[in-house]
Amino acid sequence: MQNVDIYAINAPETDCTRFISLMSAVRLEKLSRSIGIEAKRLSAAAEMMLNVALNNHTDNYKPCPDYFYDELGKPTLAPSYGRHISLSHSGELALCAISALPVGLDAEKHRPVHDGLKYRILSESELAYCTSPNMLIDLWSAKESCLKLTGKGLRTPMKHLSLNDYNLTESGVDSAQMLDADGRRIAYTKKIACGDLPYSIFVSTFEPANAVLHICTEADLLCVIRAFYQNTP
Repeated sequence: MQNVDIYAINAPETDCTRFISLMSAVRLEKLSRSIGIEAKRLSAAAEMMLNVALNNHTDNYKPCPDYFYDELGKPTLAPSYGRHISLSHSGELALCAISALPVGLDAEKHRPVHDGLKYRILSESELAYCTSPNMLIDLWSAKESCLKLTGKGLRTPMKHLSLNDYNLTESGVDSAQMLDADGRRIAYTKKIACGDLPYSIFVSTFEPANAVLHICTEADLLCVIRAFYQNTP
Protein backbone atom coordinates (compact mmCIF):
# COMPACT_ATOMS: atom_id res chain seq x y z
CA MET A 1 0.00 0.00 0.00
CA GLN A 2 1.42 3.36 -1.05
CA ASN A 3 1.65 6.07 1.61
CA VAL A 4 1.02 9.71 0.77
CA ASP A 5 1.49 12.69 3.08
CA ILE A 6 -0.16 16.00 2.21
CA TYR A 7 0.98 19.26 3.78
CA ALA A 8 -1.34 22.27 3.61
CA ILE A 9 -1.35 25.82 4.93
CA ASN A 10 -3.54 28.90 4.85
CA ALA A 11 -1.54 31.25 2.63
CA PRO A 12 -2.97 34.64 3.69
CA GLU A 13 -2.50 33.83 7.39
CA THR A 14 1.21 33.02 7.05
CA ASP A 15 2.46 35.17 4.12
CA CYS A 16 5.26 32.86 2.98
CA THR A 17 6.69 35.55 0.70
CA ARG A 18 8.80 36.36 3.79
CA PHE A 19 10.92 33.28 3.13
CA ILE A 20 12.50 34.17 -0.20
CA SER A 21 15.89 32.81 0.93
CA LEU A 22 14.35 29.33 1.29
CA MET A 23 12.95 29.21 -2.23
CA SER A 24 14.30 27.67 -5.41
CA ALA A 25 15.15 29.54 -8.59
CA VAL A 26 12.17 27.79 -10.16
CA ARG A 27 9.83 29.33 -7.59
CA LEU A 28 11.43 32.75 -7.73
CA GLU A 29 10.86 32.81 -11.47
CA LYS A 30 7.20 31.88 -10.94
CA LEU A 31 6.84 34.58 -8.32
CA SER A 32 8.24 37.15 -10.72
CA ARG A 33 5.43 36.30 -13.16
CA SER A 34 2.65 36.18 -10.56
CA ILE A 35 0.25 39.12 -10.63
CA GLY A 36 -1.15 40.37 -7.33
CA ILE A 37 -0.14 39.78 -3.73
CA GLU A 38 -2.59 36.92 -3.16
CA ALA A 39 -1.23 34.97 -6.13
CA LYS A 40 2.32 35.51 -4.87
CA ARG A 41 1.37 34.35 -1.37
CA LEU A 42 -0.22 31.17 -2.71
CA SER A 43 2.78 30.39 -4.90
CA ALA A 44 5.22 31.02 -2.06
CA ALA A 45 3.12 28.93 0.33
CA ALA A 46 3.17 25.96 -2.07
CA GLU A 47 6.98 26.13 -2.10
CA MET A 48 7.09 26.27 1.70
CA MET A 49 4.85 23.20 1.89
CA LEU A 50 7.39 21.47 -0.36
CA ASN A 51 10.11 22.55 2.07
CA VAL A 52 8.11 21.19 5.02
CA ALA A 53 7.47 17.90 3.19
CA LEU A 54 11.14 17.39 2.34
CA ASN A 55 12.22 18.38 5.85
CA ASN A 56 9.95 15.65 7.24
CA HIS A 57 10.78 12.96 4.67
CA THR A 58 14.50 13.28 3.92
CA ASP A 59 17.58 13.17 6.12
CA ASN A 60 19.58 16.33 6.81
CA TYR A 61 17.43 18.37 4.47
CA LYS A 62 18.68 21.81 3.58
CA PRO A 63 16.42 24.28 1.75
CA CYS A 64 16.09 25.28 -1.08
CA PRO A 65 14.38 22.32 -2.79
CA ASP A 66 16.02 20.94 -5.92
CA TYR A 67 13.36 20.28 -8.56
CA PHE A 68 12.18 21.26 -12.02
CA TYR A 69 9.01 21.31 -14.12
CA ASP A 70 9.09 18.91 -17.05
CA GLU A 71 7.80 19.71 -20.54
CA LEU A 72 4.24 18.87 -19.44
CA GLY A 73 4.42 21.10 -16.37
CA LYS A 74 4.84 18.32 -13.80
CA PRO A 75 7.12 19.14 -10.83
CA THR A 76 9.92 16.58 -10.53
CA LEU A 77 12.37 16.30 -7.63
CA ALA A 78 16.06 15.60 -8.07
CA PRO A 79 16.63 11.79 -7.93
CA SER A 80 18.71 12.09 -4.74
CA TYR A 81 15.56 12.75 -2.69
CA GLY A 82 13.97 9.44 -3.67
CA ARG A 83 10.51 11.02 -3.53
CA HIS A 84 7.72 12.16 -5.81
CA ILE A 85 5.67 15.31 -5.30
CA SER A 86 2.59 17.13 -6.52
CA LEU A 87 1.62 20.73 -5.74
CA SER A 88 -1.72 22.51 -5.70
CA HIS A 89 -3.36 25.69 -4.48
CA SER A 90 -6.89 27.04 -4.52
CA GLY A 91 -8.67 29.77 -2.60
CA GLU A 92 -6.52 30.39 0.47
CA LEU A 93 -5.00 26.90 0.64
CA ALA A 94 -1.60 25.78 -0.66
CA LEU A 95 -0.64 22.09 -0.60
CA CYS A 96 2.14 19.62 -1.36
CA ALA A 97 1.80 15.83 -1.58
CA ILE A 98 4.90 13.67 -1.15
CA SER A 99 5.35 9.92 -1.58
CA ALA A 100 7.93 7.30 -2.46
CA LEU A 101 5.86 6.53 -5.58
CA PRO A 102 4.24 8.82 -8.18
CA VAL A 103 1.32 10.90 -6.93
CA GLY A 104 -1.08 13.53 -8.25
CA LEU A 105 -2.78 16.09 -5.98
CA ASP A 106 -5.49 18.64 -6.58
CA ALA A 107 -7.55 20.93 -4.36
CA GLU A 108 -10.52 23.04 -5.40
CA LYS A 109 -12.37 25.47 -3.16
CA HIS A 110 -16.15 25.05 -3.07
CA ARG A 111 -17.73 27.92 -4.97
CA PRO A 112 -20.49 28.61 -7.49
CA VAL A 113 -19.59 27.29 -10.94
CA HIS A 114 -21.10 27.93 -14.36
CA ASP A 115 -23.54 25.18 -15.29
CA GLY A 116 -21.90 24.76 -18.68
CA LEU A 117 -18.67 23.64 -17.01
CA LYS A 118 -20.08 20.19 -16.36
CA TYR A 119 -20.19 19.44 -20.09
CA ARG A 120 -16.41 19.97 -20.28
CA ILE A 121 -15.64 17.91 -17.16
CA LEU A 122 -18.17 15.09 -16.84
CA SER A 123 -18.54 11.89 -18.80
CA GLU A 124 -22.00 10.87 -20.02
CA SER A 125 -22.48 8.53 -17.04
CA GLU A 126 -21.43 11.26 -14.58
CA LEU A 127 -23.82 13.80 -16.12
CA ALA A 128 -26.64 11.49 -15.12
CA TYR A 129 -25.86 11.58 -11.38
CA CYS A 130 -24.01 14.86 -10.75
CA THR A 131 -26.66 16.99 -9.04
CA SER A 132 -24.81 19.69 -7.06
CA PRO A 133 -21.98 22.22 -7.52
CA ASN A 134 -19.87 20.54 -4.81
CA MET A 135 -20.22 17.15 -6.52
CA LEU A 136 -19.08 18.75 -9.76
CA ILE A 137 -16.09 20.26 -7.97
CA ASP A 138 -15.34 16.83 -6.46
CA LEU A 139 -15.24 15.23 -9.90
CA TRP A 140 -13.22 18.12 -11.29
CA SER A 141 -10.62 17.80 -8.51
CA ALA A 142 -10.50 14.00 -8.83
CA LYS A 143 -9.80 14.20 -12.56
CA GLU A 144 -7.28 17.01 -12.17
CA SER A 145 -5.35 14.91 -9.63
CA CYS A 146 -5.31 12.01 -12.10
CA LEU A 147 -3.99 14.20 -14.91
CA LYS A 148 -1.30 15.54 -12.59
CA LEU A 149 -0.32 11.95 -11.80
CA THR A 150 -0.03 10.93 -15.44
CA GLY A 151 1.47 14.26 -16.52
CA LYS A 152 -0.90 14.45 -19.50
CA GLY A 153 -2.64 17.62 -18.35
CA LEU A 154 -4.74 19.29 -21.02
CA ARG A 155 -3.83 16.62 -23.57
CA THR A 156 -6.63 14.47 -22.13
CA PRO A 157 -10.10 16.08 -22.01
CA MET A 158 -11.62 15.55 -18.55
CA LYS A 159 -14.90 14.32 -19.97
CA HIS A 160 -13.03 11.32 -21.42
CA LEU A 161 -12.28 10.17 -17.85
CA SER A 162 -14.80 8.74 -15.41
CA LEU A 163 -14.90 7.39 -11.86
CA ASN A 164 -16.11 3.83 -11.54
CA ASP A 165 -17.87 4.59 -8.22
CA TYR A 166 -18.32 8.13 -6.90
CA ASN A 167 -19.70 6.79 -3.60
CA LEU A 168 -16.26 5.40 -2.79
CA THR A 169 -14.79 8.91 -2.90
CA GLU A 170 -17.46 10.07 -0.44
CA SER A 171 -16.43 7.40 2.08
CA GLY A 172 -12.94 8.87 2.35
CA VAL A 173 -11.66 5.34 3.01
CA ASP A 174 -11.67 3.38 -0.23
CA SER A 175 -10.26 4.51 -3.55
CA ALA A 176 -12.40 4.82 -6.62
CA GLN A 177 -10.86 3.88 -9.95
CA MET A 178 -10.36 6.50 -12.66
CA LEU A 179 -11.17 4.99 -16.04
CA ASP A 180 -10.34 6.16 -19.54
CA ALA A 181 -12.82 6.36 -22.42
CA ASP A 182 -12.35 2.63 -23.09
CA GLY A 183 -13.04 1.65 -19.48
CA ARG A 184 -9.42 0.88 -18.63
CA ARG A 185 -8.14 1.81 -15.18
CA ILE A 186 -5.71 4.72 -15.19
CA ALA A 187 -5.39 5.37 -11.47
CA TYR A 188 -6.79 4.93 -8.00
CA THR A 189 -8.36 8.17 -6.78
CA LYS A 190 -9.14 9.08 -3.17
CA LYS A 191 -10.97 12.00 -1.57
CA ILE A 192 -9.10 13.43 1.41
CA ALA A 193 -11.10 14.28 4.51
CA CYS A 194 -10.47 17.91 5.48
CA GLY A 195 -12.96 18.60 8.26
CA ASP A 196 -14.81 21.88 7.96
CA LEU A 197 -12.55 23.27 5.24
CA PRO A 198 -14.72 24.13 2.20
CA TYR A 199 -12.51 22.25 -0.26
CA SER A 200 -12.45 19.14 -2.40
CA ILE A 201 -8.99 17.54 -2.06
CA PHE A 202 -8.08 14.44 -4.08
CA VAL A 203 -4.98 12.32 -4.62
CA SER A 204 -4.42 9.88 -7.45
CA THR A 205 -1.89 7.04 -7.48
CA PHE A 206 -1.08 4.04 -9.66
CA GLU A 207 -1.49 1.71 -6.66
CA PRO A 208 -4.01 1.83 -3.77
CA ALA A 209 -2.82 4.34 -1.20
CA ASN A 210 -3.18 5.60 2.34
CA ALA A 211 -3.16 9.40 2.48
CA VAL A 212 -2.90 11.75 5.46
CA LEU A 213 -3.54 15.50 5.48
CA HIS A 214 -1.37 17.64 7.76
CA ILE A 215 -2.56 21.21 8.37
CA CYS A 216 0.58 23.24 8.95
CA THR A 217 1.22 26.31 11.09
CA GLU A 218 3.96 28.84 11.68
CA ALA A 219 5.74 26.25 13.84
CA ASP A 220 6.24 23.97 10.83
CA LEU A 221 7.76 26.87 8.88
CA LEU A 222 10.15 27.57 11.75
CA CYS A 223 11.35 23.94 11.56
CA VAL A 224 12.36 24.57 7.94
CA ILE A 225 14.23 27.73 8.95
CA ARG A 226 16.10 25.78 11.63
CA ALA A 227 17.01 23.11 9.06
CA PHE A 228 18.41 25.83 6.81
CA TYR A 229 20.74 27.20 9.48
CA GLN A 230 21.68 23.84 11.02
CA ASN A 231 22.75 22.42 7.66
CA THR A 232 24.53 25.54 6.40
CA PRO A 233 28.32 25.43 6.91
